[in-house]
Amino acid sequence: MLFLSKYPELRIVIKPAYHQIINGIREYTPGKDIQFHNRRFETDDPEVIEFIKNNNSFGRDIVAAEGISKPSVVAQKLQAEEIAYRNN
Repeated sequence: MLFLSKYPELRIVIKPAYHQIINGIREYTPGKDIQFHNRRFETDDPEVIEFIKNNNSFGRDIVAAEGISKPSVVAQKLQAEEIAYRNN
């Protein structure tokens, strides 16, 4: 599924990375995130799709491009909205 963002390089953290001490040794536990590139993110992972759809930004800053014939037009509209918002 293709998602479009109003921000060109939006990053959403699903699970944060962290350090922990186990038996006196500091260990790094990597996290998981979603990274949009050029306002686009595509995935087939049902957990990631569900996470995005349940995110507060979905419908406002992020839209699903399913059923949209020209996703680039939607991306341009989102970009124009962001520019107008920043100028106000």
